[in-house]
Amino acid sequence: MSNRLKNYCILPFLFICINLISQEKQFPSFAEALAWARSSDQSLQEALPVFNQSILKAKQEGYLDTVALLTHYKAVKYYRVDIDSALAINARAIDMRMQQKDREGASRSFYNQGLFYNAKGEPDGVKESFEAILDLAYSKDNPMFVSSSYRLSLAERDRGDYERALYYLDIAFQPLVEDAEKSRRDSTNLGLLHHAYSTIYNQMGDSLLSLEAKEHLREEIALYQTLGLDNRLAAAYFELGSAFENLHQYDSAIYFFEEAKVAYALLEDEEMVNDAQNNLSLPLRKLGRYAEALAALQQSLRKHETTIGEGPHPAKARLYDNLGEVYLAKGEMEKAIFHFQQAIANVVPFRGADGIAANPSREAVEDLVDKEDLLTYLRDKGRAWQAYYQKDKENSHLQQALQTLLLADYVVEGALRC
Repeated sequence: MSNRLKNYCILPFLFICINLISQEKQFPSFAEALAWARSSDQSLQEALPVFNQSILKAKQEGYLDTVALLTHYKAVKYYRVDIDSALAINARAIDMRMQQKDREGASRSFYNQGLFYNAKGEPDGVKESFEAILDLAYSKDNPMFVSSSYRLSLAERDRGDYERALYYLDIAFQPLVEDAEKSRRDSTNLGLLHHAYSTIYNQMGDSLLSLEAKEHLREEIALYQTLGLDNRLAAAYFELGSAFENLHQYDSAIYFFEEAKVAYALLEDEEMVNDAQNNLSLPLRKLGRYAEALAALQQSLRKHETTIGEGPHPAKARLYDNLGEVYLAKGEMEKAIFHFQQAIANVVPFRGADGIAANPSREAVEDLVDKEDLLTYLRDKGRAWQAYYQKDKENSHLQQALQTLLLADYVVEGALRC
């Protein structure tokens, strides 16, 4: 082979070497290597060599805290691609930071672990991760401490353990409410906590607690108005409408549900506009303004059928249930039963749903994963049949009530067996 040909063969290898050397030189510090590797501009495949080289170099130079930091962000990089690998790498970061007694760093890694488990749909892992942050007690005004307590409260609220949910909210709330000089982020978080308090108090359904909910919501609204966070106001107005409805202050409830509708319309959130319209029917019905309640619900039902089609849907079930309540209050029993029947059919479709006498089979009920709404609609239908019997003393109506309520009992027993 001639010398000239040899030179041509060597040139590509030289270019590769020069390129690799230039990549080494473009990261004169660990900070710059990390900034490049964790950037969303770099894919996992592009970032991994830099993470691995930097971790190896930091180990060799004895910078163990830097090794932990790089490992932490390597896990974050994996998160969008492979959650299980992200969890395994993050666990190494936690172990290193715990060994180094780095409570702040460990808190951050535990927080990411909670987010990873949440993405996997593993609530026990979420709970364990966020509780670990509270156990570390790194700093009670640390954002992760506050956020972990808040997330734990939401998890307990969704499980129906309201006392535990309030316990975690109190932990998150105190450091923020006692801080006289709040940052914008802290003020926004305080608004979220006020909202969480209000939703729990409203769900507990006690009038005295709804007073507490109302006060929290007024604080939340004032914060968002000061911060100019108009996108957060819609949800606050919605909950305030619920608080006033629980307090039997129906005119105020109507006002705030209307405000929620307007705010959600500005956000172009049609689903929540319909939910506000749905809830608006509750105080209208209780004030005896049946025509307005029916018009609001029927308008919302038409919008739902336009956006989600004519098939079964949980949102339509709630609308039919509220329509049934209006007709029941008006004394139009067959219309009430028919609409409760449609609510049931939107949760578990069954033959005979276009009439009022049939019920879904026990087999169909057993296959349903979430039975809570079905139980509500069955009880409402049974209650309507009872009212129908009391109105005309027809024994067949009482028999229908009994059959429907027995099916509701079967649903309860099935839920307990699960």
